Amino acid sequence: MEYKEEMSRDQIIMMDWESMIPEDSECRVIDLFCESLDMAKLGFKYSELKSTAVLRILRRHC
Repeated sequence: MEYKEEMSRDQIIMMDWESMIPEDSECRVIDLFCESLDMAKLGFKYSELKSTAVLRILRRHC
């Protein structure tokens, strides 16, 4: 029996969510519906990211 080698937990894995979700999945319909909503009009206070938040996210992951 061969030893199964697993990936290091410290290794960063880049994954494409689009390739993981089947094209005919109902979650794609839910995603499209949610993307079509105007969250600010619906009363969500933090519906848009500030440019500084985007920069912090990019710095953290790059």
